[in-house]
Amino acid sequence: MRQAVKRDSTHKNHIITTIIPAYNAEKSICHALDSIRKQDEKNIQIIIIDDGSTDNTGIEVLSYMDMHADMDIVYLCQDNAGPGAARNLGLEYADGTYICFLDSDDFVPAHAYKQFLNVANTYDCDVVIGSYMRRVDNEKWYIPDYIRKLCHDSDGINLAGDYVVAMKNPSLWNRMYKRDFLNSNKIRFLNENHGEDCVFNLDVLKYAASVYTTDSICYCYSKRLNGRDSVSTSWSYVNTISRIRAIDTYFLYFDGIGDVYAEIVYINSHISYLMDGIRTIKDKDERNSLYQSFMVSLSKYIGNKKYEKFISAILGIDLDIAVLLTFDAYLIQKQKFWNGRTDTASNNHSSGSTNQDSKDIVLQQFANGKIGFKYIIKYFSAWIKYKIHH
Repeated sequence: MRQAVKRDSTHKNHIITTIIPAYNAEKSICHALDSIRKQDEKNIQIIIIDDGSTDNTGIEVLSYMDMHADMDIVYLCQDNAGPGAARNLGLEYADGTYICFLDSDDFVPAHAYKQFLNVANTYDCDVVIGSYMRRVDNEKWYIPDYIRKLCHDSDGINLAGDYVVAMKNPSLWNRMYKRDFLNSNKIRFLNENHGEDCVFNLDVLKYAASVYTTDSICYCYSKRLNGRDSVSTSWSYVNTISRIRAIDTYFLYFDGIGDVYAEIVYINSHISYLMDGIRTIKDKDERNSLYQSFMVSLSKYIGNKKYEKFISAILGIDLDIAVLLTFDAYLIQKQKFWNGRTDTASNNHSSGSTNQDSKDIVLQQFANGKIGFKYIIKYFSAWIKYKIHH
């Protein structure tokens, strides 16, 4: 059930709309809102979507709105449907020229939106990607190496269409999007608890004419290893099912755009990520059920010349065998397989890692006669093109 609890309209023609999905965020939501209130740029609309919270999130938000009547805040409630549906609802109410997303347990440095706007005005951007800091629990803040390199090395370079570089960090919250661009291309989120941000940004890259970066820190992301998640995306049975459905979306997406290098990089990383996530589920029955659901999803690629051998290489055993096993049996079978290998790649896999480099996978499959010469030429042509430009 949707409900617009309160809507303030103290400003018109906002330059930025910040959309905040919130789930059981009573302890953090006011801190997130304070970071928007302290922005150097003041013409901001804030839309909070309460995604079925069972704590006092609503009380905290309404109290904050009463205390800061000068801020233009829209507070919406919906039954729990996940962050994708929450953000879509926020986009319906947004009126800003640009859209930013903020998770309710994070915050934005005071200069962030001004810096986003400086880049957007310089290049007339559809999208601006900013650097960010993160921490795990209450440990020290740091800038991840990949985002530091991305934002520094890509300064002044249009990343439109560069799926590998621009999607190394597929997050929403360190980006600013032109609202007319999103609306004209009908870009919205999947109604899933996970993977919706990656698919959203893939659609963005498909249509964007200009994507630029700034190495200014524009977001502070705090990851919690334990406790409740403010946007209901932690590893759980329901959320992992969403991740499994997202894999199918990635296959269909990359199959459509024809970027072989990006396809291999992302399918490799997401299947590996999902298998590692299933491993973290403590309940054995749930773990096996999730694994079997994943295998049902992947089984449709048995006999597919393009995908079967590639998926088998990522899993570490043949796909047609993997689909017949329980998760624990799969781990044992994979260990036996790689223990029987003597090359360097087998040593990497025997340690339990499924994150083999995508280029090594392609070369290995070609050497074994499992993929054709035409496919490997197409892959390395894309890879060389990527290296020349970056």
